Amino acid sequence: MPQTPILTYSDTTLYAADLKLLENGNWLNDNLINFYFEYLTSNGCPPDTILIGPSVIYSLNFLEGEDLVEVFGPHNLSKKSVLLVPINDNDDFDRPGGTHWSLLAFQRSNVRFYHFDSYNNLNEAIARKLASKLAPLLHVKNWDFVRAPSPQQRNGYDCGVHVISMAEYLIRQQPSDFLALQHAFSCDEVTKKRTDVRSLIDSLVIR
Repeated sequence: MPQTPILTYSDTTLYAADLKLLENGNWLNDNLINFYFEYLTSNGCPPDTILIGPSVIYSLNFLEGEDLVEVFGPHNLSKKSVLLVPINDNDDFDRPGGTHWSLLAFQRSNVRFYHFDSYNNLNEAIARKLASKLAPLLHVKNWDFVRAPSPQQRNGYDCGVHVISMAEYLIRQQPSDFLALQHAFSCDEVTKKRTDVRSLIDSLVIR
């Protein structure tokens, strides 16, 4: 039986099953992270900053050459000062899933990729691989990869909430030093973020 859409926002449609994941104890899925990245893009994101959601970033694992350019060319990455992308450890392009989210951020001013991981750098190998694929699309050659200190989750399911919280901090605060993120918020604030996102969705539905 097909699900009834709760909200369509930009290119993302949310369903009741997605909203259920905002309850404490659940792992956020691609759809929720796509939604929040699209919301941030439409609400206060600087023009020289770009957020790319999970559905597009997955393709980096499987595309090469001209196919990469075709998918990422419209994003004009070479013109952007900051790039934020969610990293997932799913290696099956045909099936959504995975067990952990982290955030990869590129800052052009110092030509560095920062990997923010709330669970002991679990996704570092994947993040390094994606950074090496993103670098040519960003038109950078001599870049650094930084294992950035990050607020750490205290359970096995809050990684996605950490990702959207970290992305929002970098968008809203625009720190010159991305390492400031390590002190940006507490675990209690991350837990509250679930309620905040649900309230945001409810307010958009009412509109």
